[in-house]
Amino acid sequence: MEKTLPKFVYLVFLIGLCLNLGNLVADPDVMLHLQAGHHIIDNRMIPDNNIFSFTAANYHWFNISWAWDVMLAFFDKLSPLYLPAAISAVLISITLYILAREMVKSSDSLIATGITLLLGCLIFVPIATARPQLATMLFATLFMIILNRKSSRTLIALPALMILWANIHGGFIAGFVIIGAYGLEAIWHKDKVIFRNLLLVFAGCAVASLLNPYGIYIYEGIYRTLGGKLAKHVSEWQSANNPLLYIHPISLAFLIAINYRRHRISEIALCLIWVVAGLLSARNLPLLFIISAPAFAKSLAFIISQNSALNSKDNEYRSDLNNAKLSKVLSVLCLAFTVVVASGILKSTYYDSKSVLRKTPIDAIAYIKANHASARVLNSYNLGGYIIYFSEGSLKTFIDSRAETAFSEYLIGDYLTFHYMKSGWQDIPQKHNIDLLLLEAGSPQIAALLQNDTWKIEFEDNLTVILKSALPAAKIYAGK
Repeated sequence: MEKTLPKFVYLVFLIGLCLNLGNLVADPDVMLHLQAGHHIIDNRMIPDNNIFSFTAANYHWFNISWAWDVMLAFFDKLSPLYLPAAISAVLISITLYILAREMVKSSDSLIATGITLLLGCLIFVPIATARPQLATMLFATLFMIILNRKSSRTLIALPALMILWANIHGGFIAGFVIIGAYGLEAIWHKDKVIFRNLLLVFAGCAVASLLNPYGIYIYEGIYRTLGGKLAKHVSEWQSANNPLLYIHPISLAFLIAINYRRHRISEIALCLIWVVAGLLSARNLPLLFIISAPAFAKSLAFIISQNSALNSKDNEYRSDLNNAKLSKVLSVLCLAFTVVVASGILKSTYYDSKSVLRKTPIDAIAYIKANHASARVLNSYNLGGYIIYFSEGSLKTFIDSRAETAFSEYLIGDYLTFHYMKSGWQDIPQKHNIDLLLLEAGSPQIAALLQNDTWKIEFEDNLTVILKSALPAAKIYAGK
């Protein structure tokens, strides 16, 4: 079962993700990463400043995920949007394959592993897009596997992995938390040898994390992301508003509480840390699933073993999967389908570029590019990434999802004033010499601005509205 079930998991998830590949790339953050990667490839350098915005052109930009951007853009050049989506689907499936192997080892239960995966899907699949967080899921899984082995030889791999992780996503901080949890376990058991090894690995990873374009200042970039004022207003950084997303963390806390004697100190520490983190921010829930999966499955397996009927059924399933021929067939299918997905054979069947583009404001951006190429556009936060990608960087944003890593708090404060229609919000466009407003359809600012005749609608579709000032030019730029 240890070899068969993970292959089945890989195949099921890869097929499932490929049925709707468009969702993996029809996201403004993904579009931003793609264009950032294109710029780096085309210019052979990582930009120091915010080249995609007219409000922060001279502001330093911490592109912590530059390596992910380059990889994604490389595939985008080969097959626009399709191949980045396909590669991301394969990466997700590989991560879940590795995770399934660990769950089977820890639980020796098909039912427990299946339930854990199903609950995990509630919090993992909905946010599965071609963003660098996918790499953090994989690296976190690899870190735990290596640390579980307790081998000084395999521990050497962690600093090497950290070099990659630190250049792909700011989530590499999680690696230090994972090492720390195993260090806590070594202290608990008074194992000086393991603690010494972990201390050396921690130090090695700390040094490895500095091998990036920003050196030690990468931590400033991470602090700006985590401590910035804009994060408090972005839904994924807030507590989850969907009750279904709480099923997994609450279930995990319950299972750990009733079975704590059966778990390692490191498992308990990591589960508790990420339960708290997941409850505070929905963004942490997928990593909670990844990190807690083996412990979750282990606890479920114990409960299943106490029920004779369930245990008998579980043994039956396990026996059915211990089939060498089935394992070989699944191996062939996994390899074949991966090749089919990566080669683009499925592009015409399961990937409809038009349906992907219909989810984006491409028409509004094309209109601005054709009629107002040099305009200063105040855009909604969620539209920034689309502007950057579909204009190939020629149209500059007012704000986008890079937030404090690329924009000043002063500028972000002005955007929040406008977004939440605080006192003086109608003066923000004039303050920044704005020519056009590109807002999401249904935004409350639209009706308010139309009421006092200061703005008029120039373009409108089901996704966006473009407003142009109805005031004479002299009045528009009075604050200049």
